[in-house]
Amino acid sequence: MSNCRIRLYQDSDYDRVREVYSKSVKDLTPDGFYLALRSFHIRLFIFIVFLLLLVTVRSFLASIFGVVLMLIFVWWCSRDFFHSYVRVTFSSDMLDIQKTYMQGDSHRFWVAEYGGTVVGMVAVIPSPLVNGEMGMELKRMAVIEGQRGKGIATALCKTVLDFARTRGSKVVVLETSTVQTTAQRMYVRMGFRKIKTYDYGKIKARLIGIRALAGATDHGSMGFIYKMRNTALKRKCI
Repeated sequence: MSNCRIRLYQDSDYDRVREVYSKSVKDLTPDGFYLALRSFHIRLFIFIVFLLLLVTVRSFLASIFGVVLMLIFVWWCSRDFFHSYVRVTFSSDMLDIQKTYMQGDSHRFWVAEYGGTVVGMVAVIPSPLVNGEMGMELKRMAVIEGQRGKGIATALCKTVLDFARTRGSKVVVLETSTVQTTAQRMYVRMGFRKIKTYDYGKIKARLIGIRALAGATDHGSMGFIYKMRNTALKRKCI
């Protein structure tokens, strides 16, 4: 894709990068909602609420209204989870992107430009592994809606893997929420493998069914690990 260009982050990108990241994460609200509705405990709870209202109030309309209120609550849980995630991120590592991701020799932050506009991003930092090795962690992968499915995320991922290889890292790890099934498939295609799953600690995340996989993290997420191959990967949007 000739109009796609991946380059290092510049301070002038700050507002646009935060805008793209915020929108990309908040756009997951519907996915979190539908994930919750596929959960057995959520369906069972909604059914119980419906029956209780039907038996006690003896009104089918009131029972339907109760179900609607439950659905609104589940939607709110999903929305609040992702909006809170953005707030925490913006007050931590993405508060000063230059300091967090561009100061060390093994720290980098890239943006993807399409048609001259920043539409995606990815970062990498050193990551100590359980066995004592020093690997790399892929972070803050995001592509704005409307530009997905064009190979931009794949090109960003390849950029991280090539960078890790040049730094002598043998392992790349990452985390992604269980809601992001498309991202999970992309990572598997890139050669990542899942490590382990675990529950996210907060109540709202448990309500909407977000689970986590891989090492210690402060987010509900799914983690993958990548063993470095010897051959370099071509970076281009396809």
